Amino acid sequence: MEVALGILGSLIAILIPIYVQRRDHPRREFRYGIVSVSPSPSDSVDATTGTSIVRFLLWSTGRADIPSSRFDAGLPIVFRFTVPVHVLSSDFGPGTVSARVPRFVDDKTLQIDPQIIHQDYALAMTLRPSAPFDVMIENPLIDVRIVRDRKVESLDPDRQARGVQRSKERSRISLVTLGLWLTIGGLVGFISGSLLVLSNEVLGAVVVGVATLMLPTGIVLLVVAGVRRLVAEVGRRRRAARPAPGGTDKPGAPGAG
Repeated sequence: MEVALGILGSLIAILIPIYVQRRDHPRREFRYGIVSVSPSPSDSVDATTGTSIVRFLLWSTGRADIPSSRFDAGLPIVFRFTVPVHVLSSDFGPGTVSARVPRFVDDKTLQIDPQIIHQDYALAMTLRPSAPFDVMIENPLIDVRIVRDRKVESLDPDRQARGVQRSKERSRISLVTLGLWLTIGGLVGFISGSLLVLSNEVLGAVVVGVATLMLPTGIVLLVVAGVRRLVAEVGRRRRAARPAPGGTDKPGAPGAG
């Protein structure tokens, strides 16, 4: 009976963190934010319109690429701004290798055409809106969420890039975190269980049994996570080294207005 409870407890310890991680950080997900561009509000106000200059950030926090087949009926992702905006600058990051770069089809509509979107995808646009605005999203991606990241938006400008990176890391090092939990818990359980055997043989055996299951599981997860990160890094470097269509390393920036 004690051994069965130990096995059940070990399974719960493994499955619950996996469930929580997958629920909070899906395999495929986009996040976006609209952030200020200067620590001082007066420095980020356009003299022509009197409105604040902002940055529109969009990044992938998923653990897998998004294939073009995920676009329902071949429809694009659309961000509709409630007021006209003008693009001052664009940065498509290292993950963009397709000629189908995001583009404004009019002064209120940003469109991302169906294409493969890699897990290191990132987009940053500096915008000059004509007035305070909001954004509406048309998301044709099947089972892929697009979430506004209020936490990144609340950060100071000099911490926003780190905030975006942390949102990516939380989803992509889940195996490392889980592996560390299980490995450390297994070591602690094995030592404490071995000592507990001296005073309570049955309880000590249960603790050692649970630790014996946790420890190798944690080690295996750490090895798998290391291999996955190595493969992902090799793939990222290959994509970064691959020239974009047209003979340039990065596509030209679209504009509107």
